[in-house]
Amino acid sequence: MTKEELKVALKEALIEELQPFHIDRERHYKDHQFLESLQAWVGNIGSATIKTIITTVVTSVFVLLLFGFIFWGKRNF
Repeated sequence: MTKEELKVALKEALIEELQPFHIDRERHYKDHQFLESLQAWVGNIGSATIKTIITTVVTSVFVLLLFGFIFWGKRNF
């Protein structure tokens, strides 16, 4: 078997073996775009969730302090 025949045989064998793993380029590109947009969306949701939790905690502490001063003032004056 010559070097050229070996190259052709190897190329054909690789094509035959790797055919089940073929991925269409356009679909692959669109999948990456979808995953990128999903990651951005999840990041935004996470950011919004943390901001909401922090805002809720700070507001709750402020309201509790306000109620504490109101009830303390009614009891002491």
